[in-house]
Amino acid sequence: MWIKGIAPMSDVSQSSHSELLWRGDATEAEQLQRDLRYSLATKTPAKCRERSITLVDAGRAPVRVIWVVRDHFGLSLADAKRLVLSAPVKIPLPEKRSGSFDDDEVHWTIRNAEWALNAAGAKVETPSAEEWTVMPFQKEFMSLVPRLELDVSFTIIAQIFAGRRNGFSRICMLMPSAPPWESQSQLWEGLWPIGACGIEGALRGDRSPQSYLAASILIRVFGEKGNGWNGQEWTSHSIVASPTDNDWVWVQDEVPCDADMQPCVEISKEGNVLVTFFSVTGLEWVRLVRHRDHYLPGSYCPKSDLLVCATGGLGYVY
Repeated sequence: MWIKGIAPMSDVSQSSHSELLWRGDATEAEQLQRDLRYSLATKTPAKCRERSITLVDAGRAPVRVIWVVRDHFGLSLADAKRLVLSAPVKIPLPEKRSGSFDDDEVHWTIRNAEWALNAAGAKVETPSAEEWTVMPFQKEFMSLVPRLELDVSFTIIAQIFAGRRNGFSRICMLMPSAPPWESQSQLWEGLWPIGACGIEGALRGDRSPQSYLAASILIRVFGEKGNGWNGQEWTSHSIVASPTDNDWVWVQDEVPCDADMQPCVEISKEGNVLVTFFSVTGLEWVRLVRHRDHYLPGSYCPKSDLLVCATGGLGYVY
């Protein structure tokens, strides 16, 4: 039997001896999610950091190369000649008179120059359009979840892949026993480093109901940090207390349409924890989803399941 109602914090310390059901507020949970998303927000690293091309050797026909440099880099004939005769030299892209070059413009401007210079007999080196970047990672976002902390013996490793059209991240926590990440393959060959885990592996908390709800939100938001559009799913979800104004079609009987959908946390006398909350997403199709996270006593590593309660028509795609 669960004790219903909002539990004061004085009751939480007794949760190992009594059963508890704590009800949160969906508006506050969604605001925490928004704050975490903002705090963790980062732009994908610039796809072409080097907005230049390196002329290694002008070849046997430097005059032809001079004209190509003049035409593709917006230089005077005298400046183009000076640069070509100084090879090896790095030739920057011209500044755009209005606005700035986007990633596609940078890519194709450099590639067109590369093709023209190669045709003129020059040898060039161009920056990669796809790259990995190891990010310094700050922990200020943890101030938003004061009932949680990160085990200081873990190390956050954040690595971003930036391609011309998309990007995604590998962000993980290295366990204390893991080999230093510098000694591992920086690309990790498509896998996490040895001894790595998600942020949940390093989470510690005061075991209050609020800490478990905060953990469930933090784990989801953190898991998509740095991802390009096609790598994001949870970003499309908003935590809700009731269905929105869509014309919902209920697709199961487990959750009735008039159910209380405020977030809740149940803690058994053995210390097992069940976090339940609902969200609405319009990704692919409009859905009302129930999320449940199961935590073992003292752990902040949940086992999660979800249930699509209702659908509301066609959605959108990234």
